[in-house]
Amino acid sequence: MLVREHMTSNPVTIRPGSDFLAAVAILKAAHFHSLPVVTENGKLVGIVTDKDLAAASPPAVEILEPRTPDFYGVHLTVQQVMNPHVVVIRPDVPLEDAAWTMLEERVDRLLIVEDGALVGIITGTDIFRQLVSILGGGSSAIRMTVEVVNAPGQLAKLAGAIAAVGGNIVSLATAGASKDLLTLTLRVEQVDWHVLERALEERCQARVLHVCGPDDSCLDPRSKAG
Repeated sequence: MLVREHMTSNPVTIRPGSDFLAAVAILKAAHFHSLPVVTENGKLVGIVTDKDLAAASPPAVEILEPRTPDFYGVHLTVQQVMNPHVVVIRPDVPLEDAAWTMLEERVDRLLIVEDGALVGIITGTDIFRQLVSILGGGSSAIRMTVEVVNAPGQLAKLAGAIAAVGGNIVSLATAGASKDLLTLTLRVEQVDWHVLERALEERCQARVLHVCGPDDSCLDPRSKAG
């Protein structure tokens, strides 16, 4: 999964010399939260967000005091209110590295640059949507969290045990790992969860930690009596 597969290509941009109110109008009309600021030569020089624009917007009319016209943004340009600090990333970067960059830089969007040109934008929502897909969110399949020995070949055994009872793995993700144990969260369909639990325990010596069925009912097997 690369950034280019989940970014918004050819994003709407605005010139640094454009009127402040033009940026306001574009954001409102398109329901965007930000606009990359690009020169006529295609150089990326900043980003302007709805928060930047709000900070430069006039307060409520009843509390206005006499000011020069440009104080309330009437004559402000985008360059005067934009943020010149732009966090960029390449389109061929793995999605998880883009997410890490967002966390490190404390931003909720990244601009995608290739060969010096702006080619896209990716937001935290784009990455969150893919995370939901990876974990099988919205699926009616059984969701099971298991703990297995952290050893070579363990995943193959797990997949074999599920296939042996007619199960089909919809998604698989590592939920945690230590030197000795590996915690996995699976989405499996076409099999009863009781059958699946027995198969994993007997064939893989897996410990089932949590199960949610197709009807959204959940069970912690560790709490079962006996």
